Amino acid sequence: MGPGQRQAAGEDVHAGSLPSMEDLVSKQLLCPISHRVMESPVISPSGHTYDCEPLLAWLAMRPVDPLSMAPLDASSLRPNRALQDEVLEQLQAVLEQAEHRGDTQLAEAARKKMLSVGSARATTISSSVAGESWLDCMSRVCMRCISWCGIMASEQAVVFATSFGTLLCLASDVRLGLIAWRSTTAGHSGPGVGALVATDAKKPPLLLTLIQLVLCVQQPPANWRQLDRLTLTTLRAVILTPTACICSAFVIGAFLALARFMQRCREVQAIERLRASQNQRFVQFVHACTAATGFSSLVLFLRLRRDRLGK
Repeated sequence: MGPGQRQAAGEDVHAGSLPSMEDLVSKQLLCPISHRVMESPVISPSGHTYDCEPLLAWLAMRPVDPLSMAPLDASSLRPNRALQDEVLEQLQAVLEQAEHRGDTQLAEAARKKMLSVGSARATTISSSVAGESWLDCMSRVCMRCISWCGIMASEQAVVFATSFGTLLCLASDVRLGLIAWRSTTAGHSGPGVGALVATDAKKPPLLLTLIQLVLCVQQPPANWRQLDRLTLTTLRAVILTPTACICSAFVIGAFLALARFMQRCREVQAIERLRASQNQRFVQFVHACTAATGFSSLVLFLRLRRDRLGK
């Protein structure tokens, strides 16, 4: 071996002796699939953490968890932000150690990996909002409408219940009730009191009439002026409009929840079929039900055939 060859071999051995970035971080930060430092760690329902990109490539070929071999769907993955923060912390430590030793190659690799992890973290946060389906977006709008209109409806209900008009109607009804009670118990009434009691006894209480007018149960009398009708319409609008919006939002939200449920069923149908086919107890139960269905239909056919021939 010549001097040049020995020098090259010495450089290769020296380069091979240098620790890599994967050797300087915790083993839990390495992806079980790629064996590299994870940039966008995600956790599966089985509790295992993988790097997102290698795991998606794996699931495209085989929809199972690489470690537990349980059926796995990409929609069930969740970001592991705590592990991603730990990756950044340990990469920062590796960068400082490399700069202290003067290892520019390792320092540059750690710096690039930190930028990749930070970019993946920002992408994950933005995609969690940008990737929101239109069903989730509409549901969020309905929930906001219910909350805001609920505040307005409760506020207007309290104001209406404690307003001067409502309290005066209540006071008038109580006054007439006391007069009627006194005239009944005393057996006589003063001048004009008996006529007043007899007239008001034929009419519903003022408070009940006011509530019925506001709730559109009763229409205003024909002799009301335009100003009176406009006042009633305004009161109905400020009290009933929030309530109508809440009811509409509840109905729309119920339909959206049903549509979201159906969409979710379509998403997990394939993976649930695979999971069901691997459950031996479920398969045995299906076979038992199939046998019961076939035998029962045969027995019923014989019974019906016998009844027809007997007639």
